Amino acid sequence: MEYNFDTITPCGGDCSDCEHFLSKECLGCLKNEGSRIKLWGSECLIYACCKKHKVRFCGLCGEFPCKESDRITEWDKDNVNRQRHMAEAYDKRCETTNVYKCCPKFENGDFLIRRTEMSDKEDLLRVYSDPKAVPFFNSDNCHGDDFHYTTLKRMEEALLFWEESYRGGWFVRFSVIEKKEGKAVGTVELFRRGSDNAEDDVGNGDTYNGCGILRLDLRSDYEKEEVVLNILSLIILPSYELFGCKTIATKAIKEAEQRIRALKKYGFRESSSKLKGEDGKEYSDYFSVTEG
Repeated sequence: MEYNFDTITPCGGDCSDCEHFLSKECLGCLKNEGSRIKLWGSECLIYACCKKHKVRFCGLCGEFPCKESDRITEWDKDNVNRQRHMAEAYDKRCETTNVYKCCPKFENGDFLIRRTEMSDKEDLLRVYSDPKAVPFFNSDNCHGDDFHYTTLKRMEEALLFWEESYRGGWFVRFSVIEKKEGKAVGTVELFRRGSDNAEDDVGNGDTYNGCGILRLDLRSDYEKEEVVLNILSLIILPSYELFGCKTIATKAIKEAEQRIRALKKYGFRESSSKLKGEDGKEYSDYFSVTEG
């Protein structure tokens, strides 16, 4: 059986079968962040539990089935078996290397890196409103956006745009979750620059076409050599295959001394080539690393 994991609810239901979703009375459990105010008048405890355990639905949780999921079984007798089948299908789906069809997550003892969610908005506002962090953000070729967001509304708009960009296959924006703090402390953006056919990128005059481009935005108290190196060790190796590139490039201004130390320690080298923007403007301060 095939599942649409964009409309699967944390409790194992499917919004696409719901009359309230079909009539557009409700945007769906995930879009509403578990809010049931319009229909039932209270917050969903199952959604809150899945958010706490950082899983999309109960069947993906290492503690499933549990006392919380027993509440579902009271009105959905087949829930446990269905959630297990869903979890198997979800894992199989994520074997694909098309990052825009199934986006994997990466984690170690310190960090979890997974695609951004609207529920990250308060945490990420702390990142993007941090005046000490803003100068390190890469806003090259971003149509004037400096990524300095000071209101929750502006942060929400950015998250919606990042989601739209993912659906359109333009780029993937990941949230960097610090496990000890349990909060998003930054983001990683990745995409492959240029056409889908690597041969078309040869000889077009732009060194960076065909490269993976990485943007790393961190809260200022996490702009440290050991943190950057930790994140690079999680994301770089799988990105060559996920984004179909041999080289990954990222920007680091001269003031970003700790970031530059981490890049060099990982194997990045400073590039003398400038990145050409869509408007013809050239951007400098790039470092790159090549697979193997």
